[in-house]
Amino acid sequence: MKTMQKIVSMLLVAAIAVSFGLAAFAAAPAPFENSVLNVTGDGLKDKEVTIIRVFTAKIDDKNANGRYDSGETASYVLEDAWKPFFNTEVTTKPGGQVTDTEAYEYIRKLTPEEKLVTFAKAAKDHYLNPANKSGFSALEVKRTAGSNNTATFTGLKSGYYLVLPAGGSTGTNRASDAMLVNVVNDTDLNIKTEYPTVDKTIVENGADKSGASARIGEILTFRLTAKVPNMAEFKQYYLNFKDTASAGLTLDKSSIKVSVISQGTQHEIALTKGTHYTETIQDNKPEAGKTSMSIVFADLKKTADSLGIKAGDTIQVEYKAMLNETALTVAPNTNTAQLEYSTNPEGNEHGESNPSETKTYTFGVEIHKYADSTKNVLLPGAVFQLFNDPKTAVIQLYKVSETEYRAATQAEIEKGTNITDSFETVAQGNIVIKGLKEGRYLLEEATAPSGYNKLTKPVEFEIAAQYEPDGSLSVGYPKYSVGSVPSADAIINVQNKNGTFLPETGSIGTIGLTIAGAALIIGGIGFGSRRKKEQE
Repeated sequence: MKTMQKIVSMLLVAAIAVSFGLAAFAAAPAPFENSVLNVTGDGLKDKEVTIIRVFTAKIDDKNANGRYDSGETASYVLEDAWKPFFNTEVTTKPGGQVTDTEAYEYIRKLTPEEKLVTFAKAAKDHYLNPANKSGFSALEVKRTAGSNNTATFTGLKSGYYLVLPAGGSTGTNRASDAMLVNVVNDTDLNIKTEYPTVDKTIVENGADKSGASARIGEILTFRLTAKVPNMAEFKQYYLNFKDTASAGLTLDKSSIKVSVISQGTQHEIALTKGTHYTETIQDNKPEAGKTSMSIVFADLKKTADSLGIKAGDTIQVEYKAMLNETALTVAPNTNTAQLEYSTNPEGNEHGESNPSETKTYTFGVEIHKYADSTKNVLLPGAVFQLFNDPKTAVIQLYKVSETEYRAATQAEIEKGTNITDSFETVAQGNIVIKGLKEGRYLLEEATAPSGYNKLTKPVEFEIAAQYEPDGSLSVGYPKYSVGSVPSADAIINVQNKNGTFLPETGSIGTIGLTIAGAALIIGGIGFGSRRKKEQE
């Protein structure tokens, strides 16, 4: 961090010195009006950047090309709105008025870089003081950074600018985000911003994931993490973890756990509701069916001081939620988190982080039961049970209709209404089963339709899923397969073959054969007698 500040500082001082030259305040034409400044910084997307002109630079444009070139000179004029600040910072004469030259010389001599950083912070504080705001309206320009984390300022008057990213950027070791930059040509400024951010994940088998699948009724663990910011400039610091779960997720309110994990030792400090933070939960907010939760630190700085929490430590919020019966199939069931945080030293102005989102998926299959090779004719009357592979307990299902079932929740199983551990194929259509997690399954026939043989082994099928870094399903997923054969869709084809009657001892089949044999013997005797008579 310090190395970067030093480099930036030296470049700024060098730029001023070069641009001023030996004839820094010689007569010069009007300033350029077409300069461009690109301000880039991590986390600047959708955030406002403000620049305030401190000096206007008048360039001796000998080449008349609208650019500052080597060998050309410039004169810098201090803007009137900044004179009260420089009168305090620069002159030691009681009631004295600083001159342009004195202001220039003062900045030029700000070395080492810590002095320039301190000056920039002081200029920022002066600008942000409500008592001074009225004089700066003609000197300030505001732009919002785009998706590339860059705010672009065009048509600028050449000069020396104070650059301020939106409030709330607080690096672990940095005192201020205020930067000073010389703009006489098109200029790129990379500022070291570090805004509060939140990372939301699904915890599965000890790993943090942005996307995962679950069976309806399954309990998932969600985790929110954020770094403790540098609060040195703040009198108090407000921080709010704002979490919103879609209608397909039911929050377990008793499972919420808040703690701080030390950056160095990884020691975990449990925080207490009502003492260190407050908790608010609203069902059906902000949209019908959704649940919102807020974990609020009214003054994180006070809490941090009392517990020895340092900048860079991690605040962690964990809770559990169930994928419920309203969960969307294949479409994501989202869970979004966002931070609201202080942006000014008093702690009474707030900004918001970019949201972090998890996506939970659940899938479904269709069971197509048919006879022999006639796939287009449905075969009713087959009773099946569904198991995970390897086989464990049968999956309990909730019967929605004659043709639709879904995985049941524990509460539904305990209640017992419409709960079944099997399903029967019907003539009206395929059997749809929803609410399944990715993985391998066994479809076992418990009863074959009348007149058909029962399957000798279960039908094995698999639902496969793959996720992108943002938790979205990868293109082409979910994928389905029956046995080792990929399926073009979610339809599981199951064939039954007609039954046959086999002979039994003493059965009608055996008697029939005996009678037929006797008849042949008798017939043979008769045929032999007639043949003998004919020969005589």
